[in-house]
Amino acid sequence: MKLLSQYIDSLISDGKYSFSTSQAVELVDCSPDSLRKGIRKLRGKKHIATPMRGFHVVVPLEYRSSGCPPAEYFIDAMMSWLNEDYYVCLLSAAEAYGAAHQKPQEYQVMVSRARRNTRCHDVRIRYIEKSSIQQMPVNLKNTRTGTINLSSPELTALDLMGHPSHAAGLSNAATAALELAEKIDPEKLVYTASLCPLSWSQRLGYVLDSFGEEELAGYLHHHTSDRFEVYTPLRRAASQTNAFRSRKWKVIVNSKVDPDI
Repeated sequence: MKLLSQYIDSLISDGKYSFSTSQAVELVDCSPDSLRKGIRKLRGKKHIATPMRGFHVVVPLEYRSSGCPPAEYFIDAMMSWLNEDYYVCLLSAAEAYGAAHQKPQEYQVMVSRARRNTRCHDVRIRYIEKSSIQQMPVNLKNTRTGTINLSSPELTALDLMGHPSHAAGLSNAATAALELAEKIDPEKLVYTASLCPLSWSQRLGYVLDSFGEEELAGYLHHHTSDRFEVYTPLRRAASQTNAFRSRKWKVIVNSKVDPDI
């Protein structure tokens, strides 16, 4: 059995930066009450952060002033502790691929069921619900503490068109999607599109076609247009009255798209 400080040192030496209260109870030589007091004391010194009750993160020296390391240090371990499927998505995924103009204000994570957002000092994690998460294509990204599940470039672009409100609006979502274009594999895009609502492909295809990615848009159109049955609005909440209609993509262009490219 170890003291709490020894236990934390052993975690760091193994490249781990997180632990649960229940794990520590089994391995630290003290009573559960004493352990919790020790955790509170270290949290007060900003040596430990607690993004969720019962789950703790060791704070490296360079993050002591802010009180919590970046979410990618612990998101995989926390989701494993919760027994939750996930992938890092939208602008957070775009940033990982170098396709976000500005650092996202929150870390965005797709999960299979509704979950309350997480706040750990200045680190904010927003969860977006998607029931079909298990079949979605993800890549593994290496981090200082292991790996995280990251939506593929193709899935990221489609998700951006499906959730523009989580991407600071349609124009910002289009900017990120267009910057991802050079990383998108056409065949993988078609496969991923088959897993997502068709309207997402229509919006993405229209954006790609309108802003210089005609070849990629053409490939998507060739393999998906036979399923275009109804028109979809570019922006769901905007009025469709007198809006231009793209016959090619069956998109109602009811919002201005002004990507920063």
